[in-house]
Amino acid sequence: TDALDASAICRLEISALLVTKKKRNLESKGIPGLVAMEITGGVIPYAEQSSMSQARLSPVFLNLRITEALSISVRAVPGSSSGSTLVSLTMAHSNTHNENITVKNIALHPGHSRYETDGIIHKDQSMPGGQNLVRDMSKYVKWGFAPRTEPKLPLVIKPRESFSTVVSIDAGEDLKSRSFFSPVSVTAVVGDSCAVVENTDVRWTTGQIAVEPADAFRVDLSLTQSSCYVGAPLVVSLRVLNLSTETRDLMLLMAKDEEKISSMSPKVGSVNTAVVSEVNGYTFGVWGLSEDDDGTARHNRDHELLAVDAALLLGEVKGQHSVDAELRFVPLREGTLDVPNLKLYDKIEGKWYNCMHMLKLVAAAKKE
Repeated sequence: TDALDASAICRLEISALLVTKKKRNLESKGIPGLVAMEITGGVIPYAEQSSMSQARLSPVFLNLRITEALSISVRAVPGSSSGSTLVSLTMAHSNTHNENITVKNIALHPGHSRYETDGIIHKDQSMPGGQNLVRDMSKYVKWGFAPRTEPKLPLVIKPRESFSTVVSIDAGEDLKSRSFFSPVSVTAVVGDSCAVVENTDVRWTTGQIAVEPADAFRVDLSLTQSSCYVGAPLVVSLRVLNLSTETRDLMLLMAKDEEKISSMSPKVGSVNTAVVSEVNGYTFGVWGLSEDDDGTARHNRDHELLAVDAALLLGEVKGQHSVDAELRFVPLREGTLDVPNLKLYDKIEGKWYNCMHMLKLVAAAKKE
């Protein structure tokens, strides 16, 4: 049914027009010299003024089916950080023909963006009857494919096949967080020679960035794997952006409940102190390696998500620069788990910075 709805039946009429040239009538009165030059002052009847005759041949009728080569659909969801949007893009064969589809290119076009507020696309016009206002947001947008989803182009899609990928959009501007619609296009070849372009609109949102240098950091967190299991280690990737113009020497720590830790005995406090080590140039810290640890569960330990790396030395980060790192965790139970908040310590200024976020993950039962 969907295949029939995606096509249209039409009848095309082709008719040939036969045109012949008539001989001119030079018998009208006039000066002989002018008659020889086909210039005469005599009156030529109107019927003889036209030197061409036309005859329409019998028409030929062609029955055509107009159909789409492939269909594309998109679904956008907010990413893990401000100004991040993840777009699920699915390309499917239309199944109304038997030719293979070869996808040559996939592109987002932020230079043709339309502004949206409260679910309404703004269609401002420069003048009455003018075109809808299109904004060029190219300098505010960075886009690409999410890790391990980039398609290998050219991509061949056969009948009754489809392919999905994830497009990652990062956008930031100085004003405020706003939503836009931009076209995403798929360029393909049907069979061997027929080129087509399919497009649709996708919604994405910008994130507000610091207008002036600020004594703060922007931390982006993301999961590097799609599935998590109890007892299996997982990795959380993070990027720390220094919003100031000064160089910072940073250390990243897991944020603990300070009130609970201070109310515990010194022995428990020593158990919950991170032990920092260095192996092959990689500096890390873990919990529970103190010699006083007897393996007893503590209330101020992680009962849901065990933080393997309790401390990371990020090193010097110059102003307006960023550094990437990875944190390892082990889920201890099934269900939705909260990733602990983080703290940054600048060893140059001796300042602490709190990183509050809402990143969660869902852990499934351990595979057998």
